[in-house]
Amino acid sequence: SLDEARARIEWEARRQQELAAEREPTAATPTDPSSDAPTPPGDPEALRLAAEADQAKLAIEERDRAAAARLDEIRRELGVDAPPADDAER
Repeated sequence: SLDEARARIEWEARRQQELAAEREPTAATPTDPSSDAPTPPGDPEALRLAAEADQAKLAIEERDRAAAARLDEIRRELGVDAPPADDAER
């Protein structure tokens, strides 16, 4: 009935508000998943975000290593020396 539907909607709205209130970060909880600050042991969302950030960093580092290896291979095939390290910093 209409009353039952209204009651279910109200119940779900209250439940969603309670869940959102539980997820709100406190001052002691880091909000940046890439920060080195420890995450609270009971916060699975923060742990998931931190794990995703770590995986992304590892993937980027692996791509950088693979790109450097490909570049070295291309230079070797072309007989071109790598530029001096000082030029890379400028």
